[in-house]
Amino acid sequence: SVSFEYKQLDYNQSYTFTMPANYVQDKSGNKYSEAITFTFTTMNRPEVEKGLYDATVSTVNELVDAINEANSRADKSTRYRIFIKKGTYRLPQSETETFIAEDPAHTVFHSPITYIKASNISFIGEDRDETIITNTIGDETYTNSLNQTVSIYERIGYSDVLQIANGVSGTYFQDLTIKSGIPDNRGRNIALNDRGTKTICKNVCLWAYQDTYVSNNSQGSYYFEGGIIRGRTDFICGSGDAFYEKVNIIMCERGGYIVAPRDNQKYGYVFKDCSITGDADVTGTYYLGRAWTSAAETYFINTTMEVQPAAIGWKDWNNGPTRFAEYNSMNANGGEIDLSKRATSINDTPNNPILTPAEAEEIGKLSNTFGDWQPTLLTEQAPVVTNVELNGTILSWTGNNYSLLYAVCEDGEVIAETQETSFDLSTLPAGARSSEPLEVSAHQYTVRSVNQMGGMSEPSEVATIPTGIHEIDTTDATTVSKEIYTIDGKRIPQMRRGINIVRYKMADGTVKTVKVMK
Repeated sequence: SVSFEYKQLDYNQSYTFTMPANYVQDKSGNKYSEAITFTFTTMNRPEVEKGLYDATVSTVNELVDAINEANSRADKSTRYRIFIKKGTYRLPQSETETFIAEDPAHTVFHSPITYIKASNISFIGEDRDETIITNTIGDETYTNSLNQTVSIYERIGYSDVLQIANGVSGTYFQDLTIKSGIPDNRGRNIALNDRGTKTICKNVCLWAYQDTYVSNNSQGSYYFEGGIIRGRTDFICGSGDAFYEKVNIIMCERGGYIVAPRDNQKYGYVFKDCSITGDADVTGTYYLGRAWTSAAETYFINTTMEVQPAAIGWKDWNNGPTRFAEYNSMNANGGEIDLSKRATSINDTPNNPILTPAEAEEIGKLSNTFGDWQPTLLTEQAPVVTNVELNGTILSWTGNNYSLLYAVCEDGEVIAETQETSFDLSTLPAGARSSEPLEVSAHQYTVRSVNQMGGMSEPSEVATIPTGIHEIDTTDATTVSKEIYTIDGKRIPQMRRGINIVRYKMADGTVKTVKVMK
């Protein structure tokens, strides 16, 4: 059989595929002498019914209330979308659930975990690096049997920032950071513990030290697109099939292991077109992973390793894996990494550490991991709006049928949401936007489209302000000089953001003035 991959085609377009005669041959040299041509049509882009976020939050209490409402709503088949403004959200400890620490005193502490108990909830941050969800952790520590100082909260299922419950499906995260409240090197400090399935993380930062992300369902499917996963020890670990595409993996300290997988259904952990970064002294000191159980698979395909692992690549631990392998691993300059010393035996279990091109192609196809589930249809962002214009107090734009709603922004900050293709800025309450009169404001107004999952597109172009004078005609005269002034009459060397007054002196002695919005 011969297969050809296609991607990034337009919606609702007819395409013709042609394989020329004699293009392929078998291992005996026999060529297929006939040309093959067929035509196919791509799907229509699904239109999105207009709506609003179910909750927009700017305080931790509002976030807790939104999660509680999403968890307890009657119709869990309908998506519940939470938009989280920029800020740090330190989720409180439970008032009722307690755990017993492994310290000699068996200290009882209140659970720092916030649970996602219902399917189809979206968590959308305003900005990945400035929207941070963390948990409340006490300072109590003890010395464990390995003579390490650890937090009493440490352990999977005891320290998680967020835990997706068993049976939950369709949780969606975009443009936010989930960060453990336990400091580095204080034991297992989980950012996200996922017992559900069909979870998507798009441009999400998971930040911890040990067991940062746990895929905790052997039947589960998980998809990561872009973003960051940071840690030092087994910081991507657990069960199920997880596909990581263009994710930046940060090794935060010397030594350690990226993955610790177990129990998957298809290929386990697949990293495609990802990068591994960290401080320079990390190079050569860490391992790509070790097997939690013998049913463990991990594959790195087209990975740029700016900091490279130990030459052996993989480490013994509890068991020998089903397979740990790589294909086309590259250094920071795009050069091929020497894989000749990669482990061919792990815990006395034979291991083939190099994928063939055919194996890399098969394992690197998303559909071969997930079957009918197509997460990239959900991560696709709505088209960026065009023709954004500010006329008086009315901001308007050209919308589309693929956006749930539109977010109105001032200087990059979301200040309003609407289903319409225009918005009257004067209707905003006091404090929601700058108090400057719009006609002299130096602030920039943009619009972001929102897709069906609640994720926001890149901002539009900055709104233009129509004026009575757009440009001047100098075709019949020669410009002798040009002077630029602020709106209050101060002369400046070049145009600034906002309104500029430009004064042209012509060769015939006339003066022409134009108002320019930059």
